[in-house]
Amino acid sequence: MTRKLILLLALLIVPIAASASDDGWMLLTNDGTLYTVERAWPADYPGVAARSNSFLILNERRGDQIVRYIVPGTLAAGVHTNPTLAYDADSKTVFLFWQYSQTVLHSELYFTSFSNGSWSPELTFGSGRNSRSNLRIAVTRKVTVNGPTGQYLMPEVDIHAVWWEFDTATGKQTARYAIIAIENGQMIAPSETYALSEFGDGPKQQVEPGFNTDILKHPALFVTAPDTVDVLFGNTETNAFHRVTLRPMKPGLDARIRIPVGVKDSPLTGSPRFKATSAEDRIAALNGDADHVVFYLTDRDAVHYVMYKNGTWASPQAIALDSQVSSDAAVAAIRRMLNEQ
Repeated sequence: MTRKLILLLALLIVPIAASASDDGWMLLTNDGTLYTVERAWPADYPGVAARSNSFLILNERRGDQIVRYIVPGTLAAGVHTNPTLAYDADSKTVFLFWQYSQTVLHSELYFTSFSNGSWSPELTFGSGRNSRSNLRIAVTRKVTVNGPTGQYLMPEVDIHAVWWEFDTATGKQTARYAIIAIENGQMIAPSETYALSEFGDGPKQQVEPGFNTDILKHPALFVTAPDTVDVLFGNTETNAFHRVTLRPMKPGLDARIRIPVGVKDSPLTGSPRFKATSAEDRIAALNGDADHVVFYLTDRDAVHYVMYKNGTWASPQAIALDSQVSSDAAVAAIRRMLNEQ
C-alpha cells in the first residue's frame, strides 16, 4: 500500500565527525558518496513533528561534509528499526528498507527511495498481522526473461529481501523471501512473498541438548552471480539450515511480476552451537570459498563467530575487542581466514 509523504527535512551541513549510531547501515556508492542510517529521538530534534518514539535519518557524506535527511515514513506512530540500504547506480537512487512495528507481535516491512534530495512515497509488503524481524537485502543486476523464442538475460536491478516471520494466528515461524524489481528508478512492490522452505526442506535433524534455535532465525543473503542469490536460512521445525540458489524470472518482457526459480538446494549438516544473547542481537553471515560460511555476532567486548567448513560446524570462537582491535578489523580478519584456510 502507498502512504502519503509526511515530511522531508534536510538539515544544515555539519562536519563529518558527527558519526552515525552503531545500529545504522552503511552504503558506499561508486562516486565516493557514503550513506549511513541512524536512529534519532524527538527530544534531540524539537522542531520535528514526530509521532514515533524514534525515527530514522539518512546521512549523505561527501568528503568532509554530511547532509542529513529525515526519512518521512518513520515519523508515523510506532517503532521503526532494522534499516538497510541498496543502490541503483544508473538512476543514482538509494533504496531504504526498514521494519515498522505498532505492537510487539505485529510488524510490517517498509521501503522507500531517495534521489536528488527527494523521497518517494513508502511502500510495504506483507500485512501487519504477523511479527517480522532480521531483514536482510541483496541486489542483482540481471534478470531472466521468458520470451516468445526462449529465455534470455537482460539488465535489471532486483532487490532480494529475506526476513524471519512469526504467524500470530498459527504460531508457525519461517524464513520468507521477496523480490522488489526496479524499473526506471522506481520500485515495484512484490505481489507475493514466499516461504523459503518451498525451495529447500528435509528431515528433522538431531541436535545437542539445550540447542538454542535463535541462530536459525537469522537468514542471510549472498549474491553469487549477476542474476542469482544464495539464501542461507534455518528451519525451527527441522533444526536444519539450508542454502538455496534462487534466480528471479520475468514471465514476459512487459511483465511487472518477478518469480523466484529455485536452482539448487544444499542442506547444511548439523547445527552450530552458537547463541544469541538477547532478542536484539543481529547475527550476520560471511560467505567464503567452496560454500564455507561464518555466522558472527558483535557485542561490546568481542566478535563471536562460528564457521561451517567441509560439512561440519566448528566450535564457536571469539575475538576480544580493545583499543588495538576494532570490530571492523575483527570481522575483516574472520573474512580472510574464511577464504584462505
